[in-house]
Amino acid sequence: MRPETVLPNLKPLFLDGSGRLVLGKANTLFRRAEDGSLERLVTLPESCKKRLLATSRWASRLARLGFGAGAFFQGLYFFSYGAKLYSYSPERELLRCELSFRVGRGPLSFTVVEGIQGFDDGIYFGEYFGNRQREPVHVYKRCEDASWKVVYSFAQGEINHIHGLVPDPQRNCIWLLAGDFEHSASIWMVKESFNEVVPILRGEQAYRACVAFPTEQGLLYATDTQITRNAIRLLTCHDGEWLSEPLFDINGSCIYGCQLRDYFVFSTATEPSDQKSNRFLSLLDRQPGPGIIENKSDVLLVSKTDLSCRVLFSKDKDFLPYRLFQFGAILFPQGIARDNTLFAYSVGNRVNDLSTEVYRLGYK
Repeated sequence: MRPETVLPNLKPLFLDGSGRLVLGKANTLFRRAEDGSLERLVTLPESCKKRLLATSRWASRLARLGFGAGAFFQGLYFFSYGAKLYSYSPERELLRCELSFRVGRGPLSFTVVEGIQGFDDGIYFGEYFGNRQREPVHVYKRCEDASWKVVYSFAQGEINHIHGLVPDPQRNCIWLLAGDFEHSASIWMVKESFNEVVPILRGEQAYRACVAFPTEQGLLYATDTQITRNAIRLLTCHDGEWLSEPLFDINGSCIYGCQLRDYFVFSTATEPSDQKSNRFLSLLDRQPGPGIIENKSDVLLVSKTDLSCRVLFSKDKDFLPYRLFQFGAILFPQGIARDNTLFAYSVGNRVNDLSTEVYRLGYK
């Protein structure tokens, strides 16, 4: 399938309260109107060196420049940039740095919680960093005074990091997805403002996930592992026992996904093995791990009506090393789309690298 249009060098971050797409380019934030025009919102302060590096795709990928995750909550735009968390008020044209991340460059995603029994409405995130030693990992929530407080902490030895927080209004809980290895690969059920945090399944790569969607049938999720074959799975409860059932095998690990009006969307990534003992060779590795079947990224659509699945399109990985220049992946904006317009941002792939492709999908 061919895209309707391409937005060069623009990364989709989230959909705002009016359904408009907010994007980042280098250190500047933009908003896309219905007619496709771009409105410049704000430019973040940046050094001359990094502004120069940002003019090169390869240098930008090598230095991990640009915007990270983003979200919209109560009229404000939130996003990570340069290991800091910012808020921006489009109404007041006010940019504010609210937090410097204590480790890493920021979360894989921010989570907006609204209308979940037992939780205050708010914007949350879980810490995401390498953490081989399983140091303590925290969950943060924004306070009314724009400060961020820790609402839950995993103890030393529990997990490597948090992949995501998924609100589930049907079950009045938040699903916490954690990784990566041994007992750290896990899915937790959170209730009562993080006073109840219970592991549901843990200790297998089949329980290692970054993307999940609550459905009437259960929790639909895709695995994120370079070690074994990946799948889209359904987590269900039978007579008080939680079971994870594979629905569809997929080409590689799934790190990113989104919701359209009629579809759940997953994308697979290309990443290397975790078995290289030499750090230098590991950085230069260009061979996919055993859990990556073909060296390409797929975008998969799962119908909300019957959970049928199909591959929308695929992108071949480019020739650059995975760790130095980032995995091959396809990213999406945060937020549930009002229609079936898909914004897909390509990283590390041969075609339209660091650009957003726009697809308009029909109803299945």
